[in-house]
Amino acid sequence: MIVVFSGYNQRSVITFLRTLEDNNLDYQIIAAGEKDTIFLTDYASKVVYTRKKEALDLEDIDVALNKIEKSGVNLIAPSTEALNRFLLKHREYFEKMGFILPLVNEELYEKISDKEKFVELCEQQGIRVPSECSLPEKFERPLVAKPKTYFSSDNSVHTPIFLTSQGNLDHFIKDHNKEDFIYQEFVDKGRHVYLLFYFDKNGNYYVRSQENYIQQPNGKSIMFAKSSNDYNDNELVLPYARLFLKNGFRGLVMVEVIRNEDGDYMIEANPRFWGPSQLFYDMGCNFFEYFLCDYEIINEAPKRIQKDACYFWSSGIPADKILDSESVFYNDGKIVFKENEEMAVKAEIYNHDDTKKINDAEHLKWLYSQTSKHSNYQILPNILEDIIGDGLSIKSRHEKERLKYIEDHIDITEKSLLDIGGNTGFFTIQSVVDGAGHVDYYEGNRNHADFVEGASKILGFQKQIKVYSEYYDFESDNKKYDVIYNLNVLHHMGDDFDAGKDKEFARENIISCINNMAKNTDMMVFQLGFNWKGNRDECLFEKGEKTEMIDYIKNGTKNYWEILNIGIAVRSENGGVKYEEANEGNLGRDDSLGEFLNRPIFIMKSIGEQNG
Repeated sequence: MIVVFSGYNQRSVITFLRTLEDNNLDYQIIAAGEKDTIFLTDYASKVVYTRKKEALDLEDIDVALNKIEKSGVNLIAPSTEALNRFLLKHREYFEKMGFILPLVNEELYEKISDKEKFVELCEQQGIRVPSECSLPEKFERPLVAKPKTYFSSDNSVHTPIFLTSQGNLDHFIKDHNKEDFIYQEFVDKGRHVYLLFYFDKNGNYYVRSQENYIQQPNGKSIMFAKSSNDYNDNELVLPYARLFLKNGFRGLVMVEVIRNEDGDYMIEANPRFWGPSQLFYDMGCNFFEYFLCDYEIINEAPKRIQKDACYFWSSGIPADKILDSESVFYNDGKIVFKENEEMAVKAEIYNHDDTKKINDAEHLKWLYSQTSKHSNYQILPNILEDIIGDGLSIKSRHEKERLKYIEDHIDITEKSLLDIGGNTGFFTIQSVVDGAGHVDYYEGNRNHADFVEGASKILGFQKQIKVYSEYYDFESDNKKYDVIYNLNVLHHMGDDFDAGKDKEFARENIISCINNMAKNTDMMVFQLGFNWKGNRDECLFEKGEKTEMIDYIKNGTKNYWEILNIGIAVRSENGGVKYEEANEGNLGRDDSLGEFLNRPIFIMKSIGEQNG
């Protein structure tokens, strides 16, 4: 039985799972937590335990491994750096449980993985590394600060930090212990190559290579790479092969190299699964199968062939937007990607049937992050937060508190709803979760509309939610709804939609739009901003007070609407916010709450035109 820890280094984990499936091997998965994207894949049924703690905890892992149904060779896949370090620290414990740890001893592992130690090994072997220097106080040239060891002096974990300006040099000196790092010149010109090795128990090794063309900023994950022939260059490969063989290394290891006119520079090595593993899978030289054969889990390793292949992980960015992103491009990367775009899209690591929902989720995160004046304006419903919430910058407009007030006064069960200017869909999606029968969602921002379309798809709400990527037509729509959400939209008249002549025209037209909707619904929930087009210098009401807005709505709509409830935001006992019915004690303007929370919520019942 093969044990796979998922949730981190997930792209390589997915490729490994594909390999196991190809070879009809038994495996079970220990998920990192409830938000592990493994639950969005076809492999979710293989999860036997979901970790209770984010950090690797011996007691938690002991419980997890006791869930494993052992059979034959019981091996834990060495998928991530943190996991490997943890396994090595407790090696005797896990081996007594009957598990094979396919890792070299802890001392050798650290010699390869720790930046300072591997630099020393390379220098002893005559392998060139970037020039080392001391940390300056004034910025003179770009440097890379590399952590000497995996754990720093305060037991935290750092990745290499690029010092490319006085500003980030100052921040680095302020926030870090300089003794935890070595400092090297920043080698940024040249070809960016990974040498991929597997060293087996008999002293044989297999090697292939890839050239990287697009990488996330700050040295993060590779996004686009192609198979290369650098593995045929003995002058490049043999010094590393000799180094690993001399030290008795066994297992997977990737060496990052920059090749430029000055020579070849070793950047770092990773003795574990590496992120772009799908590339060697697609090129027909599957290093995971070398690994499985070495531990006698399969009988025969694949033939050493190489097909031209590319690796692509878009991180949710549409392919036609990659070239405009803030990614790092190596060696004519933009040209190479453009020439291979069709091939790359087909190779997208997550754009496969087994992982399509991860692909959709990553695209949702990208859409949510796209900037506009209304971006990150709504929180995510819990059902969506669990899928894509990690890493997003989200601003709350107290959506949960507002919806609670609404649902305390309106039963939306099985009701048809209209959500006007729905932004990223909190009220639309959460209403469906809470039992609404159908929602028509209108949004003029295309990214927001695409986000809600994608969210509906990933949640299986396509039948309940109809997305209209357009501004709602207040004048011409004759469709009937049980409830309309008209929340914080109409004060943008003349800006986002319906160009108006001036503020007074907007005041008149806002009332006209509200009244025109009396024919479309039984109930409407309404909010309005105090400032025309969001401009603080253009307040729609002389004093900017709630009573002014309430009188304006009451007087302007009395022939069409009965106002049943007016909700006012106040501080709750625990320091949060809640909405309560309007009364003399809460109608005064409370600037400590901010402009948004001073906006009343109107719950209105259509009475049709009585005296018009």
